[in-house]
Amino acid sequence: MAGEDTPSPILEAPLLPLHDEPIQQTPNINSFTITSSILNLKNFYVILGPLLSIIICLLVKLDAPTTSTKMVGVIVWVFTWWITEAVPLPVTSMCPLFLFPLFGIASADTVAHSYMDDVIALVLGSFILALAVERYNVHKRLALNITLVFCGDPLNPAMLLLGLCATTFFVSMWVHNVIAAVMMMPVATGILHRLPPANEQSELMNKFNRAVILTVVYATQIGGISTITGTGPMAFAEKMVLCVFGLLIILWMTRRISDDLPGWGVLFHGLVGDGSISVLAAVLLFIIPNMKQNGEKLMNWNECKKLPWNLILLLGAGFALADGVQSSGLADVLSKALEFLKDVPYLAIVPAVTLLCSIITEIVTSNAATTTLLVPLLYHIAKTMHLHPLLLMIPGGIATEFAFWLPTSTPSNVVGFATGHIEIKDMLKVGVPLKVVGIFVLSLLMPTLGSIVYGTNDGTQ
Repeated sequence: MAGEDTPSPILEAPLLPLHDEPIQQTPNINSFTITSSILNLKNFYVILGPLLSIIICLLVKLDAPTTSTKMVGVIVWVFTWWITEAVPLPVTSMCPLFLFPLFGIASADTVAHSYMDDVIALVLGSFILALAVERYNVHKRLALNITLVFCGDPLNPAMLLLGLCATTFFVSMWVHNVIAAVMMMPVATGILHRLPPANEQSELMNKFNRAVILTVVYATQIGGISTITGTGPMAFAEKMVLCVFGLLIILWMTRRISDDLPGWGVLFHGLVGDGSISVLAAVLLFIIPNMKQNGEKLMNWNECKKLPWNLILLLGAGFALADGVQSSGLADVLSKALEFLKDVPYLAIVPAVTLLCSIITEIVTSNAATTTLLVPLLYHIAKTMHLHPLLLMIPGGIATEFAFWLPTSTPSNVVGFATGHIEIKDMLKVGVPLKVVGIFVLSLLMPTLGSIVYGTNDGTQ
């Protein structure tokens, strides 16, 4: 046969060298290199988390079950690693899965359930829908309309941010914060796609990128949202994605309308949540054809490889910590700690309530859970102080929306963090002064305008 006499180069290649070859010497590793690789700031942060946790567990004594002290230690450990990024964020996010059982706070099964609840299902389904929006460039169409309406030509960055903020602010008054963020974040990323690539951007343009994302993140919490659909011709796939998107929003808004008008959710005895609707919409994307290729659907699983699973873990860790605060007894400790407000001077009561509630909401991932925890206590404190209850309950409830510092503070923050354009330090740089301004404005308006609108002075004795 042809080629029979030609030896295979693979078979002829010796497994070991037949003659001595110079062995490459590994570079000498001196003691300075070893020391610098161990004694560095990153490793210090790695040790700092568990060290602070141990110190708290040994030295801090709370008038509550010992699990509450251990929970404080776990929170400090996890938050230290999150803020310093001593280890990757998703790795830190998995720590409650072993810390809770080791510290005796909750069983492994219990803490694992926190990593997949209705809100996480809502975010997961919304991320899949966002990928479909990006796949067919619907977000660019929305971004173009936002840009044309508010900026014109040439581009005015300040007007663009104002327009994006106003648009996001408007309809967040009518829908859930996560829903608002999911609706507007593709618009924000569509605006960024019109800019040069990141490696070709100046420092000023890079800051503008972060400002666009943070505008949606914070405007979502502060107020409202809206989207503008394009007026140009759209392909079938684009129309179907927008239809699914529109159906999702309608179902979200009509599931539960008010106490007097319960919505379609009553047909299912309240068993259907926003997460159920989100996942349903995501499944539809894998069923509806895109009419481009035979048998091809609007979405395929390969596209879902882009899902930010690391941020799903991050959100799950936030809910795990929130559940741990409740189950460990730490929530009762926080409630009792607020009783000192009874002795606070009248003029300082609203700033104190606003400050404390805005800090606690950074720890408890769900704003609704924070409100449920604090508002009844504030009512009790107001009655004890012979104050109108609304004087404390309204600023306390509003302040729970000031979750501006961390991605885990509220699920809508995760949506912005998932874009990859912002880091924790960016949220802190903007979130800290934004929280200060919010506390100041709320402290100023509640005793003045609030007394007129709600008649809070009537209950003062």
